[in-house]
Amino acid sequence: MKSPCECSDYEIDDFMRLVTEGCEVAVGGLRKRVMAAKHLVFLRTDGQLVGVAAMKNPNDGYRLRVANASGVPLVKQEFPYELGWVFVVPAARGNGYAHALAKAAVTHVNKNGIIATSRTDNLAMHRILIHLEFTPSGSTYCSTLDNHKLQLFLRESRVHFLSVNRI
Repeated sequence: MKSPCECSDYEIDDFMRLVTEGCEVAVGGLRKRVMAAKHLVFLRTDGQLVGVAAMKNPNDGYRLRVANASGVPLVKQEFPYELGWVFVVPAARGNGYAHALAKAAVTHVNKNGIIATSRTDNLAMHRILIHLEFTPSGSTYCSTLDNHKLQLFLRESRVHFLSVNRI
């Protein structure tokens, strides 16, 4: 796991190649969005990149579109991050890699609220998100990239405030 500014140009290009291979991302402005992420997660086996994930900093326009489409208010202070770009090459699937990538991505922002979106037909990702304590939220909505439906998932902040009674 690395901050994008710690990555080489080759690593960023490799990350973007895998993300676009997943065919579920707008490629326009992708490099800028990747560079704005909090951190990127890379999974290599035998020297080959087989999976990626990221803890993203969703921009306000995207956050508003998802909120409006799902019917769930997404206040930036409550949900500052988005788990996204979780992708494992088809030949490496079935080994628990997507779960490991997603878990690694959320670990370092564990106290913050996190959003994630997933295609409604991606039941494997739904199981991963639920295992990581995300909850399906709001209405399903149409992707702006294709005809697929998306589901919003939320993971509430892990910060709990203690009430102190003064005498």
